[in-house]
Amino acid sequence: MKITSLRQSIAEMERLLIGLLAATLEETGPAGMVDAYTGWMAVSRDRLVRNGADRSRPEDAWRAWEKAKMAWSMTPALGPQVTLVEACIRALPEVLTGRQRAHDILFPDGSMEQVTAIHRDNPVAHHFNALFCDRVVAYVRGRVAADRQAAIRILEIGAGVGGTTEPLLTGLAPFRDNIAEYCFTDVSHAFLHRALEHFDVAKPFLTTRLLDINQPFIGQGVPPDRFDVVVAANVLHVGLDIRRSLRGVKAVMRQHGLLFINELSHWSLFTHLTFGLLSEW
Repeated sequence: MKITSLRQSIAEMERLLIGLLAATLEETGPAGMVDAYTGWMAVSRDRLVRNGADRSRPEDAWRAWEKAKMAWSMTPALGPQVTLVEACIRALPEVLTGRQRAHDILFPDGSMEQVTAIHRDNPVAHHFNALFCDRVVAYVRGRVAADRQAAIRILEIGAGVGGTTEPLLTGLAPFRDNIAEYCFTDVSHAFLHRALEHFDVAKPFLTTRLLDINQPFIGQGVPPDRFDVVVAANVLHVGLDIRRSLRGVKAVMRQHGLLFINELSHWSLFTHLTFGLLSEW
């Protein structure tokens, strides 16, 4: 799918999702909502006001969605998004009232497949991820050219399902003898276990560690002044205080170390209705 057509489809999807959100919240009501979603609900109401969502009947909103999604589901770039966001919005009443965990909707039975598929065939994500990885690899290439004995340590924070890790490790393969450590970190044990199984090619320099960017890095067992490169792909926005997160990054970087950032640049209803439901978001 061409980028222009993809943008048009995403815009139409967002329009229909506003209608589904309005209808779902109207039907659910505020009774029984857990405190953890107070902020999420405030953002939702603000977006409904901004977008002027009409109060259509739930069955009408879902009928419009079902009609449009038939074409989207056949498109590799949009099909996984349709599947994920629909699962989340159908479960919304259960999630907001605490009867079901959002994590179990996004990762059913602990599977990463539903989330991994979001990025697998997304041309926009691929484009920026490729640019990002190219910059990191270019830096490492320059370091090795200047010093054949360079022992480079890389820290990836919030690595998640490894959407950036995989192409980055591939790009770094020619310099594996100069990679002293690639530390894969996330706040979830599940992602660490997957990394050890999935990125076998990176052994023996691949290490894993639990890391919450909302807490001091040093206090979580990450040594100070250790890493030449810190990789942060779509994670810094999750922090409750970005200044504190950046101070944590700086504390574990060596002098003249580099931080590479790939970040979302706009708010989307799709993200709000999916990953925005997670407590870590």
